[in-house]
Amino acid sequence: MGASASTPADFSHKLRHGVIAKELDGGSLGEPSLAVIPQPGGAPLLALAYQVSSLPHQGSRDQYIAFTTSKDGGETWQPHRPVQWGLTPLWAPVLHWDAAGRRLALYYSESRKAPSPGGDIRRIVSLDAGTTWSPPSLVWAHEAHEPVPKVTSSRPVLGTSGELFLAVHLEPQGAHAVFNKDTYSELGAERAAVPCVTAPPGATPPSLLSAAAILVSRDGGDNWALASIIDHPKTWLNQPALEVLSDGTLVALFRSCMGQVFRSVGTPDGSSWSKPGAVALANPNSKLASLLLDDQLLAVHNVGSKDRASLTISLSLTAGRTWEEVVSLHKLPGGVISSPSIVAWSEDTVKVAYSVQGSGLRLTTAQLAVVQS
Repeated sequence: MGASASTPADFSHKLRHGVIAKELDGGSLGEPSLAVIPQPGGAPLLALAYQVSSLPHQGSRDQYIAFTTSKDGGETWQPHRPVQWGLTPLWAPVLHWDAAGRRLALYYSESRKAPSPGGDIRRIVSLDAGTTWSPPSLVWAHEAHEPVPKVTSSRPVLGTSGELFLAVHLEPQGAHAVFNKDTYSELGAERAAVPCVTAPPGATPPSLLSAAAILVSRDGGDNWALASIIDHPKTWLNQPALEVLSDGTLVALFRSCMGQVFRSVGTPDGSSWSKPGAVALANPNSKLASLLLDDQLLAVHNVGSKDRASLTISLSLTAGRTWEEVVSLHKLPGGVISSPSIVAWSEDTVKVAYSVQGSGLRLTTAQLAVVQS
């Protein structure tokens, strides 16, 4: 974007908004994920995946993953269609464009043993920009490490040695009630949507570990191993957003129940992490998204620590230690705006998809004024 790591990018306040998809009759849409797919000799495709529930909240038994693309940067969209569905809920799709393999990967979570979000983490792959997809492959099982549901969160990021890192979190049944405190609860009647599975006599009991996890792949995402578990004694570290700095350092930002975003810094191989601590970004126990541009870290997050009525972009020149709010994306007094996803569209433009409860999915384009260093 033309700015150095010591020179902050400047955002114009000229924003362009558009509706991607409207809520279903009695149902809901959520957890959008964006990806940019380069096209030889032409404009790139903007890809979008999201979860669809037949109930007005997340967690219906038939909750599935939908996918669509846009040839004009989000002005118009191809017909939306299901790409994964089943007998139990599918959660939190995450898109990743693999430039080396020229393929699009979609990661998601599939409930199997608990009514809370997550379960097995799986991946499907497309070689034709989402027209057709491979059968699902297992990335990380519900029973792996500890028998607790695993939940996808943010897109994989490429390390400086060519490895791929995927940040996810572990969410035991009932964890949301434990860590919700007085902040907004998005789950509501979700626990009634999927019958609780009781372990038979002699079976390994469910785990109560609530933590973030970093997975690593050294073959472009075909096989994964656990690199590290990151936890905190007083809060869950939920829905991590992960970035890789130019020196290989990993930076993770977490949703917390403490009213602030938490942050941890990892070694380039992802095996060792600093003690997670709060930073000066208010967080109403809600998901945030991140993007690294020229070693400048952007975070898309809800403003304040009590509700999700507004969404903003903040900028850090200190790898996430300190932050400055740079542009307000959307305000809806009394409403709920959540689950942002951000991608770089061009040198001076980013696109953000997010959910507006009761309305559907929206896309906002924000232009950055290029700063000459």
